[in-house]
Formats: sequence, structure tokens, C-alpha cells
Amino acid sequence: MYFVTAGESHGDSITGILEGLPSNFEIDIDSIINTLKLRKSGYGRSKRMKIEDDIPIFTSGLINGKTYGGSIAFYIKNKAPEKCGKNLKIPRPGHSDLAGSLKYGLEDLSFPAECRGGRKTAVFIVLGEIARQFLSKFGINVLGYTFSIGKIYSFENEEIDLERKRIYAENSPLRLISKSKEQEIKELIDKTEQDGDTLGGKIKIIVENVPIGLGDFSQWNKGLDSRLACALISVPGIKAISFGKGFEASEILGSEFQDRIYKNAKRKTNNAGGIEGGISNGENIEITVSMKPIPTVKQGLDSINLDENDETRTEYIRSDICAVPACAIACESMTSLIILEAFLERFGCNTFEGTLENFKTIQKRILKRIRE
Repeated sequence: MYFVTAGESHGDSITGILEGLPSNFEIDIDSIINTLKLRKSGYGRSKRMKIEDDIPIFTSGLINGKTYGGSIAFYIKNKAPEKCGKNLKIPRPGHSDLAGSLKYGLEDLSFPAECRGGRKTAVFIVLGEIARQFLSKFGINVLGYTFSIGKIYSFENEEIDLERKRIYAENSPLRLISKSKEQEIKELIDKTEQDGDTLGGKIKIIVENVPIGLGDFSQWNKGLDSRLACALISVPGIKAISFGKGFEASEILGSEFQDRIYKNAKRKTNNAGGIEGGISNGENIEITVSMKPIPTVKQGLDSINLDENDETRTEYIRSDICAVPACAIACESMTSLIILEAFLERFGCNTFEGTLENFKTIQKRILKRIRE
């Protein structure tokens, strides 16, 4: 399986291509459109989100909504496209303006950021929603939600199942799974907007019912955790990634951290976050990612005029105050894509029915071994 994106955030359209999906799998387009709407509706988003429709137009790969084995291609028109070249001369700290323009010899600094802007996550979400729908047919569920914004952490009830967490998240303007801190976070976002500043936060991603054996130990780039880390760090704004206990692991003794194994390969803890030696071990995959504050702030930041090399302040360009809820959906999508990629490597066949048969056969063999 392979996927690529193209287009500029403020250009005519953004595009995605997904190849390698088995044939005869029916895609729920309405569910994709609904998820795209959720991406636009988070509290703290810019007014531009209300302008765009975000309707994917599929141009290949589907017959009456079903895959046939060909590459799936689509584009999303920008309803209010702007001229991509804004003749930007003052690089914005935190964006790819300076490094990108110097690397490629560009006079207009806006082009590098256009290719890595937050709007490109709409393509991630279409691709990821297709992957999530496919995985759900095998009982694998993926959810990304807001864990904190700024220094305010959301209360988590571990007894709530993943489906109920999804319902909570999709009905929350902050994509929280609890209302305990919702009003406090909204007030923080409002105050931050008044101050001309922005906010980041932390996102949790959970994948449940993951079969044993996704990923590989043989090479540095085949491990499931290394592939997930690469995909998640590609989401605009993500600066840190933790699996399971993650950073806490450096402060715990080895005898305390390791997830001990009991009869039928069961565990009582999941400090490793569901991956050992680059391979899924049958526990839930648990990931926490950290999103930086949006780089574009109303109050401006110290920079230079690249043409004149004079110190100045950045000019304000319309942006979000907080995009953590939208980023959580993008992270969920990228996780779904990598899990599906590894899933098809292990169980894939040219057809959906063949993949299902392979999955059942291999799962039966593994369950027999750990229960004998």
C-alpha cells in the first residue's frame, strides 16, 4: 500500500492518491465527509474553515463506491483559493518559509509553507478514513482525541470503552472524551485570542484489537513504532511522540516497566504501548503526541526582511488560535494508514474476501499456539 498528496493550502485544490487497497471493498463516502466537517469545526479555528466545503471528488479507483484494485485518486477544491504566491519577504518563525526558500532559491517565501500547511491534513483525513473503515471490518478500531490544551489536562475515565470515547469526542468542540475541563479550556482559548497568541496541546491515539505480528524486527525502517513515528511527525505541528509510558520509562526501573507475560500471552500492564521490538504484541497501541502552538500569532514575532536583511516583525496572516482538535483527527488518520499498511503486509490479498480469509486463518493459528 502506498499514498501520496499534492497541492497547496491556498491553491486551486489539494489531491491524494492511495494504491494497494484490495478490490471489492465498499467505501462510505458520507462518513468521510462527516469526518472532514469535524476537522473544520473545532473551537479556536479560523474563519476560513467556514468558507470551505471540503467535498472529496473521486476520479479513479472506485466503481459504484467499491474498490476494484486500481489506484484511488481524489481532489478537494478550495472554495476560496488565493494566489499562492503572496510575495512574502519576512519569514515567519516556526514555518518552513526561511529554510525552504533558501534551499530551493525561492524569492517568494510563501511557497514552502503552502506545501506543508495545515489544510493539507484534509487529504490525510480522506485517506485515513478509508483506512479506518477497512480496519473496522476486522474489529480494529482507531481513535485520536484531545488529551490537553496548554497546561489544562482532560479527565480520563479508563472504564469507558473506545466506542463511547468516540461518541464523546465527536460531540465535543474540543474533541475531548470528558466535559470536566471543557469550559475551562474554552476560556483559556478565548483569553489567548485576546492576547494575540496561540495554543498547542497533547493528543492521544488508541488502536484496539490489534492482531499480534504487525510490523517487523528485521530492519530499522520496518518496525511498526518507527513507521508510526515517521507518519505522525509528518502531521503539521507535531513535535514529540511517546508510545505507552514513553518519557516516563526513563524514570522507571526495568523490573517495573516491562509488561510481564501470563497464561495465554495475557498482560496486566501496557507500558510498552502495544509494540515490542517493532512488532504489535496484541495489546492496544497507545500513543501520545505533542502539538506545538500555531506559529502565526497576531502580536507578531521578531524576524528579518530577507531582501534587505533588516530586523523587523512578522506580519499577521489569518490563522487558528488552537488547532489541537483538528490535529487529533489528522493523527488518527495517519495512524490508521500505517496500521492498514502493516495489516495488508501480513494478511493482504488482491480481494477483500481473500484478505478476510487470510486474517482468519493466521489468527486461528496464533490463538492455537498461545493456548496449547
